[in-house]
Amino acid sequence: MSNQDKFKFVKKEEDFLIEEEVVEEKPEEKEETGKQLTAEELKKLEKRKKRRKFIITALIMSLISAVLFWFGILWQWRLDLMAVTDALTLTVILMFASGWAMLIWNLNILSPLIHGIKTFALMFVGKKPKLDYYSYTQKIQDEPISKYYIFACFITSAILLIPLVILLIIVLT
Repeated sequence: MSNQDKFKFVKKEEDFLIEEEVVEEKPEEKEETGKQLTAEELKKLEKRKKRRKFIITALIMSLISAVLFWFGILWQWRLDLMAVTDALTLTVILMFASGWAMLIWNLNILSPLIHGIKTFALMFVGKKPKLDYYSYTQKIQDEPISKYYIFACFITSAILLIPLVILLIIVLT
């Protein structure tokens, strides 16, 4: 078997480029009348979807923050100004840490450590990991956590930081 049978030599740049198919987007049709939506109506629909997404995200992040805050209050088992400040500090730190962890995950910074510990632990059981290190990092790069969720955590912690600073000024003076 010769080398030319094993490998295909590329002589032209066009031979190995993948052609992109352009798919034309069809405007959505109204259900009842069957008319096509105008560009103005499509923009309004997009704005409404974005607004709905922002509102849902704000509600979910507020709910998570409230649960963390009440967990901090119940953990201390008191309800004075210092306890409220401590509970709010816990909430801000956990919200920031969750956003930071998602960012670190997307950047593959801890991938060598996580994959190494997983491989080492599986070695004691006598199993091989499903993915090698390169495939593991490529999987994270191909399917990253959306930046929208990362920024939502950072923005929530920044918003909660404002009353925290005010409470800290009040408590410490």
